[in-house]
Amino acid sequence: MTTYGSFYLLYAANQLLLAVAVTLVAVWMCGFGGGPSWQSDPAREFRWHPLAMSLGMFFCNGEAILIYRGLRNVPKPKTKLMHAGLQFCAIIINVFGLKAAWDSHDLNKDKDGNLKPIPNLMSLHSWIGISTVVLFCLQFLFGFITYLKPGLPMQYRALFMPGHRLGGIALFVMALGSALMGISERSAWKMTCWTKEGYFCGEMLITNIFGVFLVAYAVTTLALVAYPDWIRKEPEALVRIPKSEETEALREE
Repeated sequence: MTTYGSFYLLYAANQLLLAVAVTLVAVWMCGFGGGPSWQSDPAREFRWHPLAMSLGMFFCNGEAILIYRGLRNVPKPKTKLMHAGLQFCAIIINVFGLKAAWDSHDLNKDKDGNLKPIPNLMSLHSWIGISTVVLFCLQFLFGFITYLKPGLPMQYRALFMPGHRLGGIALFVMALGSALMGISERSAWKMTCWTKEGYFCGEMLITNIFGVFLVAYAVTTLALVAYPDWIRKEPEALVRIPKSEETEALREE
C-alpha cells in the first residue's frame, strides 16, 4: 500500500472513531437522567457541558488540526479559512459548555429547593480544563494575527510556525487529559450503580466506551499529524516565493 494509501486508511478510521465518540457522548448526555435542560434545572443543564466540550475541543478542534492533511488537494487559502473557522466555532461552543458547568454550580439547590451554590474551580479537572480553554483562545488570537489578518511578514510567520503547531498539539493533549478526568469525576460522583449498588449499569457502559473511543480518536489524530511523510506539500507551481529555510516551514502543513 502506498504512503498516502496508508494515510487515507488511517484518516477514514480516525473519522469513524470521531463519529462514534460524538454519538456516544450524545447518547450519554441525552439518554440518561432526563437529558439536558436549562437554568430551571441546573443539574440537567450540566449535561450540556460534556457534550459541548466534546464538540468544541475534539470535533471542531480535531477537524481543524487535520484539515490541512485531510483536504491536502484543496487550495491553502481555503483550508486556512476553514481551519480558523472551525477553531472559532470551537471557542463559541466551549464558552457555552463552560456556562453550563458554571450554572450547574451557581444555581444548585438543596433537596428543599433552597439555593446552595457549589464552589467553582475546585477540582483538578476544572483547573486543567479552564487552562486549556484560556490557552486555546490565546492560541487562536495569536494564529489569527500572525497568519490571517493582518498577517506578519513571511520570515516571522515561518519562525513562529513550529511553535504554533506544537501549541495546537499540546492543547489537544491537554483537552484529552481534562476530558478523561471529567469522565472519571462524573462517574464517581453521579453513577451510584457502582459506587453504592455495586453493579455495572448501562450508563457506565456508555461512559467507558466513550472514553475508549475518545482515546483512540486522539491517538490516530496525533499519528496523522506527527508522521512526517504525511505533511502537506504545496505544489511548486503554487509557491511564488523564493525557497529558503525561512519559507520552507510555511510550505509544509
